[in-house]
Amino acid sequence: MKKITILNVLFLITARLFAQDCTEYMFMKKNNTIEQTQVSNGKSLGKTVFFVADVTTSNGTTTSTVVAEGFDKNGKSNMKNNVSFKCTGGTFIVDLSASGSQPNMKFTSGSMAYPASMKVGEHFDDFNAQMEMTFGGKTTKADAKYTDRTVVDQESITTPAGTWTCFRITYNIVVTVTGFNSPPLTTKTTEWYVPNLGVVQTQIGAEMGSMTLKVTSIKG
Repeated sequence: MKKITILNVLFLITARLFAQDCTEYMFMKKNNTIEQTQVSNGKSLGKTVFFVADVTTSNGTTTSTVVAEGFDKNGKSNMKNNVSFKCTGGTFIVDLSASGSQPNMKFTSGSMAYPASMKVGEHFDDFNAQMEMTFGGKTTKADAKYTDRTVVDQESITTPAGTWTCFRITYNIVVTVTGFNSPPLTTKTTEWYVPNLGVVQTQIGAEMGSMTLKVTSIKG
């Protein structure tokens, strides 16, 4: 009985150490290239290609420098910038400026964390991010509040890049635009998150044309 107990403890410790590892996330592997395709109503709107240029670790935090380049549906480059991702204790932290591939919308600050371990029914704290939005050639600032971020289910999902068991996470993004006399715009968003890998698919609600972002290729 004692041997079984010791083995069980060792297994739990090993499993926990693996869960806290930062090296398996697709954005934390140097020289990885990740392709994300944007689709709406069955039609491709374009894609974003991420290249992991560098990965460093300091004081227990691993940081990656990633070059993100956006392409329209005709394959023409329309955006290129550097974004960063961090991981500490297995918690993966996304720089929301990685979502800046839309020509009329760009995050300027804000980050979203994915804990090393999560379970169905778990609810995460609300947080705010800042954006710049362009209408008719004029750029204005906006505040985006992320609310009701909840792990609602665990399920299998397939994209052209593979098949994974994911946590399905839903939340609302409430956007308030500075200088506009209009009510905040609320968008329902769903993500499919793979532990130790990252988000492989995101579906944005009807308010933005039911756009889906899916990882279609991972090469290292």
